[in-house]
Amino acid sequence: MNDIRNEVRRQILSLSEDELLVATAILLSLRMKGTGNVDKYGTVPEGLTKAHCKRLIKAMRSKCTTESASVRETGECAVDYIRNVWIPQIMQVKSNDTKAS
Repeated sequence: MNDIRNEVRRQILSLSEDELLVATAILLSLRMKGTGNVDKYGTVPEGLTKAHCKRLIKAMRSKCTTESASVRETGECAVDYIRNVWIPQIMQVKSNDTKAS
């Protein structure tokens, strides 16, 4: 078990920032699907902007076109999660910040 844990840790540490965000979106979308609890699994990573989300979605879509159906489906889960959870939360925070000013 330690070998697996160490390998997973090594793989995670080798990810770029964007790859880590995509992996996070995939994991959170799967967790949320299982529980339906957006409040618990819907937290936007710190510093993420709507523009960054859109760039992530565009990059994921361009890379997934040549992948297998299961990889494309997983990618679409992440895209849906980013669109339906992270972007609305980013916009809500932005709206609250504007109202507070």
